[in-house]
Amino acid sequence: MLQGVQNKPIVDFKGGLNTSFDILSLQDGESPACMNVEFIDTSVQKRLGVSSQNTVQVGTGCYGMMDFGVGITPQERRLIIATGTGIMYSTDVGRTWASCLSSKAATFTNFAYVKNWTVYGDESYGIPMYWTGSTTSQFQPIATDSAPIAKFPVSHLGYLFYLNETNNVRGVYYVDDSQIFTTASWDNFQLPSGRNDEITAGFVLRKIMYISTRYKIFKITYVGGSPYWAYVEVKSWGFVPRTVCKISVGEAGEIMIGLDYSKNLRVFNGSDDEILSTRFENNNGLTEFYLKNLNANQLTKCWAEVDQSDGVYKLFVPYGDANESTHCINFNFKHKTFYPFSNQNYSCGVQSADTANGLHFLVAGTDGRIYRINSGNTDTGTPVNDYLVSNLLFSETPSQVNKAQKVDLYFSVTSSNTLYYEDREDFSSIWSTNKIFNLKSDINAVQTSQTIDIPKVTSVYQFKLSSSANTSDPWRLNRVDYLHTPLGYGRA
Repeated sequence: MLQGVQNKPIVDFKGGLNTSFDILSLQDGESPACMNVEFIDTSVQKRLGVSSQNTVQVGTGCYGMMDFGVGITPQERRLIIATGTGIMYSTDVGRTWASCLSSKAATFTNFAYVKNWTVYGDESYGIPMYWTGSTTSQFQPIATDSAPIAKFPVSHLGYLFYLNETNNVRGVYYVDDSQIFTTASWDNFQLPSGRNDEITAGFVLRKIMYISTRYKIFKITYVGGSPYWAYVEVKSWGFVPRTVCKISVGEAGEIMIGLDYSKNLRVFNGSDDEILSTRFENNNGLTEFYLKNLNANQLTKCWAEVDQSDGVYKLFVPYGDANESTHCINFNFKHKTFYPFSNQNYSCGVQSADTANGLHFLVAGTDGRIYRINSGNTDTGTPVNDYLVSNLLFSETPSQVNKAQKVDLYFSVTSSNTLYYEDREDFSSIWSTNKIFNLKSDINAVQTSQTIDIPKVTSVYQFKLSSSANTSDPWRLNRVDYLHTPLGYGRA
């Protein structure tokens, strides 16, 4: 538990049974079984699709993106991407690209700001370089005679750090950032840990620098003199590379969130930590997606980015036996709700701004194309198949028989097209189609509703809602009422 933060009490519903009749009234961190739907305030809607930003491939694969911000010309902005053949930049939010470093076979790349430049570290241990943002310049080596060949760059308190050096995987190298273009000597120290441990991330939280290894997190403080920096171990677990992001959550304030090597989603505030993913870690027999089914051999293919527009941390993961990203775990940190997306075959991404300060969440695939999230009805032509499954609904106890009467569904007036309502009872594993109905937008109403009659005697009830794959204006469900009459205990 994060110190100083009062958690709401959470009832243990034992294997997914829930007495809540309104499936949208969720406890913190709890979601019903769903796929390709997202939670917005107290409503839920089908997720939008993606569309391609560029008609020509950027390169052979995409391995890292960064929003450089304003370039040399204030009217332009720079979006940077590392590909299999070099590093490219775009001034039109990913539609067209030009080279700022050619003839470079990049793998996963980590960018960082240093003063007015961007620097990068290559996870295949490429030579560290920097770029000024000028359209007439290329990435240039950082003092090649002395700079460490390392993976992760971090800028902090006027120093440039490079972490995880090719011959010293727990090595921390640093230099005054005013001297990175000189042959000044880089100082270094090594973090203590096991033989197979290595640095996986570096980040600054509340003006303090932290370094994560596979199995530990260290707090780094400036002491001056020689050595300049001191370290102390604060946690006995570590983050997976490229999954660590900074978010701000209510009274908890500024915290880091990321995936650890035990496949837990954790938050860390500098001293305390908390596991957020308890409710969807294991297979409960009801939910298709669960964290323990991530490919443990491909955790380094996971990556994350924060969509600040919607307040959502997006973690892209290889699921099952997949070797590349296939799904996205969404954590809405405004409402503390999780929901998964499928068909998320992207290797990197970033939230980028255009010249009018509009925000765009862009992702890149291994096919060398750039895609914009939430910008179409399909995933570049592939239908978005969605479903929302209710909790197992019952009154007081599953042993009590109820004469189920009806389910009322209330939708936003912009909802449209065909929706499918399936249900099952008495712990059955078989879904039966109960009703297919068509929603029509009605601007003269404030809500539109559908009533589902359930002329059955049942002890436990569950329903599934899904829509036609080509819905032009996705549905938005605002409320569910499940009305029933108790008949007593045992079979009637």
